[in-house]
Formats: sequence, structure tokens, C-alpha cells
Amino acid sequence: MKVEHGFGNMPVPMSKEQLTELVQKLRNQTITPPEVEQIVREHLGFAIHTANRYSQNPTQGDLFFSDALYGIAVALSKAPDVMYDNEITPFLLRHIRKYVLRSLSYERELAAQMRKIDNLELEDIAIEPTRNEPSKEFRQGIYDLVKDDFERAVIALRELGLGDAEIADRLSVERKKVSKSRQQIYARFLKEETK
Repeated sequence: MKVEHGFGNMPVPMSKEQLTELVQKLRNQTITPPEVEQIVREHLGFAIHTANRYSQNPTQGDLFFSDALYGIAVALSKAPDVMYDNEITPFLLRHIRKYVLRSLSYERELAAQMRKIDNLELEDIAIEPTRNEPSKEFRQGIYDLVKDDFERAVIALRELGLGDAEIADRLSVERKKVSKSRQQIYARFLKEETK
């Protein structure tokens, strides 16, 4: 997908002499903001090309383009201290690629992590209790109130810290059935406590 950016009328390319003059001003730190803008505009095509080269969709292209512009900004801020000649184009290109590739690397790493999460099964996740362990007497009292294996499973999964929706998914039933079952067990528990 190609990213198109509207920058009005692109200026006529600068001659090598004009660019060299601007770079000398940059190195001497006597450059004005409009002159910095001229250097940036001269290299926008490289930023757009690099963003398009690595992007797979328009959103990613916009992200990469902003990274390329950031690379230009970083390069221009470093230039007075590290440039010893007037060849600014290769210097800017290195920074453009550096920041676009850094972003691409992050995107790929994120996509790989998302694929791992998508492939996980609930059984693969180590579930730890979210609260303090209930006493044995309390547990036994609850388990004495259950009427069937389904209620026993609901209590066991709830003990592990799962919510009703997660229990429903795990047991392949509707969430309402889990909630109703849990409420019935709780009502029986309260009834026993009031005796």
C-alpha cells in the first residue's frame, strides 16, 4: 500500500551547491528554521519511499513515515556535533532507515506475541488463586452443599479465581447457567449458616 502525503507543491530539487551551503550553516549552527525546513523538504521523498517500502497497510505506512520524520529530526539535531563533511543525504538516510526499521522490528515482535496469545489454550495457563486460601472447613462446607459434578466444577474453578464468563467458556455452557448455579450454592450456604 502506498502512503501519499499532501505537502502542497514540492519544491524544485536543490542543486548540490545550495544543499552544501545549507549543510555548512547547519554545521556552524547559523542555520535558520526556514533553511532547516528546506533540508527536510529536500529529503521528504526518501522518508516517503522508506515508509512505503516497509509498510504493508496505510496505517503502518503512516507510522513508518512519522518514524522517518523523527529520524530526520534526530539526524539534524546531531549533525552539528558529528558531521565532518557536507554529505548530509547519507547521514539522513541512515537515520531514516534506523527509526523505520526499529518500528518495524517492534511491530513484528508485537505480532509474534499476539500469535502466541492466540494459540494458548486455557489449560496451558497456570492459574493461581487470586485470594487467600479458604480454610479446609469452609471448603468442605461448600463442597457438602453441591448437588452434582457441574456445581463441583463451578466451585473448583471459582476457587482458582476464574469469573463466571471464564468458567462458562471452560465448561462450554452459557454464562447464565454458571451464575445461576453459583447463586443457588450461595443461597444454600446462607440457609445452612442461619440454622
